[in-house]
Amino acid sequence: MSRNQVILIVACIATIVALVIWSPTTKKVDDEPKVQSNNVISNGSQNIAEQSETYLSTLQGNNKDTLLKLTDDLAAATSAKTRILLHNKIATTWLKEMKPGFASYHLQQVAELLQTDSAYAVAGNGFVEAAKMTRDSALTSQWYKSAINCYESATNIAPDDIEHQIRLSLCYVEGTKQPMVGVSTLLGLVKKHPNNPRVNLELGRLSILSGQFDKALPRLEKVLQQDTLQAETLFLLGETYNGLGRKDEAIEAFSKCRELVDNPAFRQEIDIYINKIKNI
Repeated sequence: MSRNQVILIVACIATIVALVIWSPTTKKVDDEPKVQSNNVISNGSQNIAEQSETYLSTLQGNNKDTLLKLTDDLAAATSAKTRILLHNKIATTWLKEMKPGFASYHLQQVAELLQTDSAYAVAGNGFVEAAKMTRDSALTSQWYKSAINCYESATNIAPDDIEHQIRLSLCYVEGTKQPMVGVSTLLGLVKKHPNNPRVNLELGRLSILSGQFDKALPRLEKVLQQDTLQAETLFLLGETYNGLGRKDEAIEAFSKCRELVDNPAFRQEIDIYINKIKNI
């Protein structure tokens, strides 16, 4: 997980905490929620909570002491508001250990207490990052399944939020043996929202991965018409043009993308792409 990703998730945690403390709500967080499920995904004989306990026993240093103290406090906490704050603190500490899966488990518990789509989405995002970090196929599957649980809950609460549906779809595509479930959902979304840039971008990306450059092109061009300064779209367009044998247009797209990015490593990667195209 990159430093920016950690900062983003920590910022989301801080937002949730602020909402719990300061925002007026119609639901009292001190009351126990009517629906409370563990959403635990098994990995052999261990669930996520047990896995984190096992890993915690191997830690050394201040973070271990912090986690042990917070865990004890959580076990003794009776009010929902206190439990939410403690789960968030535990999540933040696990992120310091670069363990987004364990952090997201606690964010998921926060979502179970708050019952808001945004809280479930934050937990789902963390699980996806955990899945992308690990090289263990069993853990990858576990984290994606947990992310799916979170995004499904978010979608049930906010069925009109397209972003939740997109993220849920991508989990099926990237992390399960049922990729067509996700593709079908995205195709359904694009029928309802033909000009939505996010849906078209993801369908364009999937078309590239499957070698269907002819299908990717109109979707990505539509996205670019709505935002000409979209670096990601330009990069994908470069790959698409190159796949279609349109070298000059590919070089132009990659060059425009390069002008928009600040990351030196990414710029170097683009330069390599351009040189390869020129030398073919």
